[in-house]
Amino acid sequence: MKSRFFRWIRWFNAAERVPQRGRRRLMLEQLESRIAPAVRTWTGLGANDLWSNAANWDTGVPVDSDDVRIAATAESAEVLFDTSVAGTGVTINSLTRDGANPVSEPLRITGDTLTLSGAGIFALGAGLTIAGGTVSAANAVSADTFTFSSGTLTGAGTVTISGATTWTGGTMSGAGTTTTNGSLAINADNAPGLDTRTLNVNGGATLTGSANSVGGKNGAVINNASLFDIQSDADFRNLLDGATPTFNNLATGTFRKSGGAGITDVSFAFNNLGTVQVLSGTLALGDAVQRSGSTLTGGTWQVFANSTLTIAGNTVLSTSNATILLDGVNSVFLNVANLATNNGTFTIQNGRNFNPSAFFDNAGQVFISDGCTFTLNHGSITENTGRWAITSAGVLEFTGFGQTATTDNLNAGSNVSGAGTVRFSAGGAGGNTTNLAGTYSASRTEIAGGTANFNANASTTTL
Repeated sequence: MKSRFFRWIRWFNAAERVPQRGRRRLMLEQLESRIAPAVRTWTGLGANDLWSNAANWDTGVPVDSDDVRIAATAESAEVLFDTSVAGTGVTINSLTRDGANPVSEPLRITGDTLTLSGAGIFALGAGLTIAGGTVSAANAVSADTFTFSSGTLTGAGTVTISGATTWTGGTMSGAGTTTTNGSLAINADNAPGLDTRTLNVNGGATLTGSANSVGGKNGAVINNASLFDIQSDADFRNLLDGATPTFNNLATGTFRKSGGAGITDVSFAFNNLGTVQVLSGTLALGDAVQRSGSTLTGGTWQVFANSTLTIAGNTVLSTSNATILLDGVNSVFLNVANLATNNGTFTIQNGRNFNPSAFFDNAGQVFISDGCTFTLNHGSITENTGRWAITSAGVLEFTGFGQTATTDNLNAGSNVSGAGTVRFSAGGAGGNTTNLAGTYSASRTEIAGGTANFNANASTTTL
C-alpha cells in the first residue's frame, strides 16, 4: 500500500514539471444586463377603463417591449388609451387575448401614441377606434372593425380590417397600407385625409357628406377593387403637397356617382382600368390616365339619364378605344360630343340619340338600342372593320343634311345588322350617296332619298 502511495507522489511531481504550453487561465465575462419582455394581462379591476390605471393590469401598466394581453371581462366596457398614459406613449411587442388569438375587449385611442412594433401578433377582435392620438403600426395589424374619427393612423405596416370601417375624420399616413375587406363608409365633412399611405378598398365603399372633401398628398394611393359609390357631391382633392395622389379603379372596380345633383371634382390622378358610372349630377375628373391627347385609350365609361361626365374639362376626345355607354335622355359625356373615330365599343340606349358633330369613322362596334337614333349626316365616312348592331326599335340614319353632296362609304370590312331600321335620306342639295360594300343584313331598310349602293350579298327583310 505504501509503495503505491509513493508511486502516485512521483507521478504527480513529474506531471507538475511538464511544460504546459498554450495554457490559458479561464475567466468569466460579464454579459450586458437584459430584462425579458413582460406579459401584462388586462383585468379591468380598476375604478375606470383607462390603460394608464395600474389597477386594471395584473402586474402593472405596460411599458415598452411588453407583450399585452386583453381578454373580455365583465369588469370593464373597453380599454381606453388616452393622454393619461405616461410620457408620449408606449411601444409594445404584441397585442392579443392570450398570446395567439385576437383581443376580445374594445380598444379606443383618444390621445398619446400607441406603437405596435416588435414580433407581434397584433390582432383586435372587438373593434379598434381612433378618436384622437396616434396609432403607429410598424408591423402587420388585423382588426374586425375600425372606427376612425380623428387623430392619426401611421406606420409602415399593413392594417387589415375584415369587417366594417367607418372613416369620418383623421389622417392615414406613413409608408404602410390600410386594407378594408369589409364595407367602408366615408363621410367627407371633416376632411379625412391620406398622406403617403395606400388604401386598398376590397369590400365596397360609400362616400357621403358635401361640406368638404377627401384629401390626398405625398403620393397617397387609393386602389378600388369593388364598388366605390359617391352618394353626394363630395370631392377628392389634391392638397398640392408632394407627389400627386392617385385613385386606381382596378379591373374589378366600379367608381360610381349615384347621389348629389351638383359636381364631384376629382383632382387625384385617375386611372380607370374598370368601370366609371355617372347616375346623378356631374362627375368631373381633372384628368385620366386613359386620356392621351385627344384619344381615350381604354376603360369603361357609362353615363345615365340627366347626368354628366367630363375629363380634363372640355378637352375634346376625337378618338375612342374605350367602351362608352350613353343611357337615357340627357346622358352627357361632354368630351365625346365631337367623337370622330370609334375603335372601341359605343352604345346608345333608352331613348338616347347621338348625332356626331363631325365626320365619323367606325372601326369598332356601335350598338343602337330601342328608341334610339344614330344619325350620320356629314358624309365622307370610311368604315374599316366597323360593326353596327341595331335592335328592333333602333335606327341608323344616313343623311347628307346641310351638305351639298355627300358620300358615306362602308367598306368590305363593315357589318350592318340587327332587327332595327337603316334609313337613307337625301339631305343637302347634291343628295347623299351611301356605298355599302360590307355585310348588310338589317331587318328593315327605308330609302327616303339619295342613293344606296348595296353589294351582291346584301339582304333586308323590308325595303
